[in-house]
Amino acid sequence: GELKLCDNNVANYCALTLELSPRVNYRQLAKKVADYRDTDRYLLQFFKAMSYSSRDGPGHPLRCNFEGTLKDLLVYFRPKQMKRIYYQRLSIPINELENKRQFKCAWMQDPPNGEEKELVLYPNRNANVNDLFHEAKASGQLELSDDSLLGSLRLVEIISNKIFSITRPEQTLDSLQGGTTKSYRLEEIPKDQEEMGDTDILVPVAHFSKEVFSTFGSPFLIPLTQGDTVGSVKQKIQDKVGVS
Repeated sequence: GELKLCDNNVANYCALTLELSPRVNYRQLAKKVADYRDTDRYLLQFFKAMSYSSRDGPGHPLRCNFEGTLKDLLVYFRPKQMKRIYYQRLSIPINELENKRQFKCAWMQDPPNGEEKELVLYPNRNANVNDLFHEAKASGQLELSDDSLLGSLRLVEIISNKIFSITRPEQTLDSLQGGTTKSYRLEEIPKDQEEMGDTDILVPVAHFSKEVFSTFGSPFLIPLTQGDTVGSVKQKIQDKVGVS
């Protein structure tokens, strides 16, 4: 029968229509789509359709060793309904991806200066934050502002443009709950914050407009030490944001 294939990488992109037997298996389906998209079948991931849903969209991902046929994937469609299968192109082979997890965060080398970049990383399923640092460095996605070597990293939790916590390197990625209000940002630890003394603390700084709760922009951390005054703290913030 006629089947529409929808590319998850491009919103509302269902340009590919194929005539396929309901008896084709996963491998044959993947090969057919890969040939059309001029890619390797291992660089495609397919999704079941939403079960009995009035809403179009991808459901659960299919494992690459799925034993069923196309007919098994289309059981929720009514006889005259246009049948759809969703897929996405991958940057790593599907059999590797299934042993990994996807972790989305931002990268900013020196907050609040420079551009923030979205990262998609693929650490192992049981990885912790420290493993994420290694994965990020190995990914080649961390753009540096100069030719200096990248130092130590940290991962901060951000809600409403305010830093709420610095994650611990041994924390599992499973324990980090992302969401619509919470995000994570990777950043380089500045040299003056690598060796903190017993009386030193890191304090989060946020920008706000008129009302304290109207925060915006990129929050950052500054080190405070015993003996700091209001004047010296103000100077540290000015130095960081580059205003006099």
